[in-house]
Amino acid sequence: MVNQKLFDDVNKLGVPLMTPEEDVDVYKTLADVVKSHNMRLWESFPALLATASSKYQLDLQRAQNQLNRLVDQKAFNELLVLSKAMYDSYNVQFSAFNKAFESAKKVFEGYDRSLKPLRDALKQNQLVPVANVRLSTERLKSNFKDYLSYRNLEQKKQNAKHQELSLEHALSNVFSPKQKELLKKKLNGEKMTKTEREYYSRAVKKKVLALANSELYHLSRSLLM
Repeated sequence: MVNQKLFDDVNKLGVPLMTPEEDVDVYKTLADVVKSHNMRLWESFPALLATASSKYQLDLQRAQNQLNRLVDQKAFNELLVLSKAMYDSYNVQFSAFNKAFESAKKVFEGYDRSLKPLRDALKQNQLVPVANVRLSTERLKSNFKDYLSYRNLEQKKQNAKHQELSLEHALSNVFSPKQKELLKKKLNGEKMTKTEREYYSRAVKKKVLALANSELYHLSRSLLM
């Protein structure tokens, strides 16, 4: 029986549906997931490890040092190789994981022999053998796809925020705060007072027309080269 705290720590570490609100001991959490021998957690391990590698400078040996039993150390090594096979299958790279994996690879028993069969099992949707149990390829892939979708969504949010800040900075270089306010009203179709309409037509619209001029745009680009 896995205690709820372990699931909570996994959540905080950042598996797709989770948002961390406080610090978590990444190495203890990874070790506890291994020691749990809980198939649900093991089937989330590649996603969990990918998230951890994006948040921390991984030292996989530190996680393994918290595993005293040989059976747990073996399971940890096999889960790492499974994660590597999963990343290869989806052709995704995690630089922090790759660096940590290369450093720790020498301790993996039968690494070269076990990676290809795991890739084949994932490709053929077969049950994946890890530490004397067989994990569901369907759930492994589903959990990892959820992680990738979550990562892509977060990246899109970051890109949108960056574009928003970039646009705001550019507007501030051309328009005054009052002029930006009128621009937003115009874009949102909000009603302007007579004074605002006159000011918009007299000052703001002229700048907008100048910015829309293709020759001015090309001239600006040429000056930046």
